[in-house]
Amino acid sequence: EQANVHAAGFLKCDGGIKGNTKGQIESKETLRTTFCENATLVSSGNIIIDKNCMHTTVYCEGKFAVKGRFAGGRCYSDQIVFIGEQLGGGLSAASQVIVGYNPLLLLQIDKISTQISVLELDVKDLQKIMSNGASTTAEFTGKIEKCEMKIRFLKNKKKQLWGKIQQAEKLESCRIMVQGIVKSGVEISIGPAYMQVNEPLENVFFYYESNEIKVGSPALKK
Repeated sequence: EQANVHAAGFLKCDGGIKGNTKGQIESKETLRTTFCENATLVSSGNIIIDKNCMHTTVYCEGKFAVKGRFAGGRCYSDQIVFIGEQLGGGLSAASQVIVGYNPLLLLQIDKISTQISVLELDVKDLQKIMSNGASTTAEFTGKIEKCEMKIRFLKNKKKQLWGKIQQAEKLESCRIMVQGIVKSGVEISIGPAYMQVNEPLENVFFYYESNEIKVGSPALKK
């Protein structure tokens, strides 16, 4: 609960994972667990979940597979996502699946975005203190300038990472496969293409063709 676990190789967790919204589990190779709730999963290899994955953010450089349900979270995977029983959980458990971009670069971008948000809030707080007539205006001006310099640096770094991501797309080979039900409200992205599922679908796969996301069936060819 709320632990940060980093494995240099394969990581297997038979008892399941409960992250309490802040736990991050990271593996350089395959990560396998019975279930996962309220956590962040990061893997340079595959991620396999034997039952359900709920309210979790996933960054998977290999293949991502959930044998049960995936609901209430975001999944970033390089190319392949497989869901056995159910994708999405209605309005109370919004679900997104994003493939076609390097997920570990997206993780870096998300971390930078968080840093930028924190710094922008710091700048607002300092400006508010100054507007209230603080006697040490010069001190606050210096702090604001430092924050703004960091923000410019981080935005530039973020732009460079996006440049790397956009050079590494393999969109035609991306697949999101759901043997069970895809609930309405699920958001699917393959590279720049986007689709929101408006009505339940069953035993389907999503793929990229002619700059659009298309739907095929069955999810797996026998």
